[in-house]
Amino acid sequence: MFSSSTLDLPTHIDSAELGFGKSLAFDASSTSLIGFLKHSLSIILDNQDSKQIFYFLLLNLSYMFVQLAYGVWTNSLGLISDAIHMFFDCLALGVGLFASVMSKWPSNQKYSYGYNRIETVAAYFNGVFLVLISVSIVMEAIQRLLHPPEMSTQRLLLVSFIGLVVNLVGIFAFNHGHAHGHSHGHDHGHSHGHDHGHHHGHSANMQGVFLHIMADTLGSVGVIISTLLIQWFGWTGFDPIASLFIAILIVLSVIPLIRQSAAVLMLELDDHVVNQVEGTLEELKSMDGVARIDMPRFWPNEAETLIGSLHVLVKDGVDTQAMRRKVTEHLLSHIGGLKELCVQVELESSARLSRLNNAQHHKGFFHTPTYPVSSSIASVNYRSSVVPLPTFANEQSSSPAPSTFATPPPPPSAVSMHSMMSAAVTKQTKKE
Repeated sequence: MFSSSTLDLPTHIDSAELGFGKSLAFDASSTSLIGFLKHSLSIILDNQDSKQIFYFLLLNLSYMFVQLAYGVWTNSLGLISDAIHMFFDCLALGVGLFASVMSKWPSNQKYSYGYNRIETVAAYFNGVFLVLISVSIVMEAIQRLLHPPEMSTQRLLLVSFIGLVVNLVGIFAFNHGHAHGHSHGHDHGHSHGHDHGHHHGHSANMQGVFLHIMADTLGSVGVIISTLLIQWFGWTGFDPIASLFIAILIVLSVIPLIRQSAAVLMLELDDHVVNQVEGTLEELKSMDGVARIDMPRFWPNEAETLIGSLHVLVKDGVDTQAMRRKVTEHLLSHIGGLKELCVQVELESSARLSRLNNAQHHKGFFHTPTYPVSSSIASVNYRSSVVPLPTFANEQSSSPAPSTFATPPPPPSAVSMHSMMSAAVTKQTKKE
């Protein structure tokens, strides 16, 4: 769809925004551990999403320690195993919480775009982690179907009910926070819809955390139902069957998150964004004074924001600054989610001169020195015998090309090499 050139145009002009100047923002690498923790805690409590994760993480950790202590006290392997499972859930919540904090860190020399994409990495991690948990559940369920274990349904029912209450509190907290204002606005005077697979409109990181809570909730519900069925019918096979059903639901719900996170990490654009960009570029080509558009680049910075750059060639005599403002305003108002944009406007004559100079001074990595056949011939199509450039229709010369070609002089390096070799041979002959 777009140009395959490897040139990446900068999206920032101010060096302070890139992190190459002094910044008053917090620098995690140059602060003590206590200061780092205090600053991180302030970031957590200032943001609604991270605050929800933090409170629910504390609740989960508290219940995990209670469950672990009760399991050790009663010598219950099931409770100890469930406490270990909750520890991994808390680990996933911690990853999401850390990503939420890290995404607020300022940009620096190594990460000029900041750390926003770390939330996408955390979402991908949590998605893959949920798939692995589902695989382990399936393997355990198959083993229990083949070899049904003895089960204490009374104790299991109590623990599952408490776990269900804890997870319902987490679901309520997330939905309550969303209802109080997770709306995505844009200040470019346009409206558009986003459908990136976000559950309840949360970011990818919040969706990963929410899916973990949903998986635990489904697990508790499945255990409660299977426990009641075991009590009524006396067959322990209901427990692994419920586990298989829950594992399938988890995988089906987490696959969109993994695909979406991987697409953002691979800088993939959604189809509706591609259509917006292509349509807008076609409109730019029809503007008065625009000759050609080169190297359009548009990629996602986060799941809902875009960064773009392009090179616009305009006809001679056009005001480049006015054209740059016009192109920038048009792109920002017609492409949804476009957050940062770099537009380079250049006159056609300047572009031709730059290409001619680049062709005449180009040196490859394994370059053998050569010379143009004739300066008059080389300038007909702004070509060089070293690097052939495409011929432009309006650059053809009206004069016919000469029928004879001048013999190029030998390179100085070759002459020097020949003289040295001749002298060495003569000296060797005299010795003999």
